[in-house]
Amino acid sequence: FSSAYERTHAMAWTACAIGAWTIISPWVVAGAMDTTRSIVNNIIVGVVALLCGLAMAAAAGLRGGGVRSRRRGPGPSPIG
Repeated sequence: FSSAYERTHAMAWTACAIGAWTIISPWVVAGAMDTTRSIVNNIIVGVVALLCGLAMAAAAGLRGGGVRSRRRGPGPSPIG
C-alpha cells in the first residue's frame, strides 16, 4: 500500500469512513432489527476497520509518498 501512495491514499480514508459508518449505523438506520449482539458486532467490526484504515494512512504517511515530496534532481530533459 505505502509504495503506491499516489494512487491509493484515498482508500485509507475510505476505510476509516466505512469503519465509522459501521459503528454508528445501528442508531442511524431506522428499524427494529437492532439487538445487543448486532450493535456489539457493529462496534467491534467498525473499530477494527477504523484502526486498519488509520494504520494504512499512517504507513503511507511514514513512507513520504506523494507527488509533492519527490525532489526533482538533475536528469535528462523530457523535451529532448
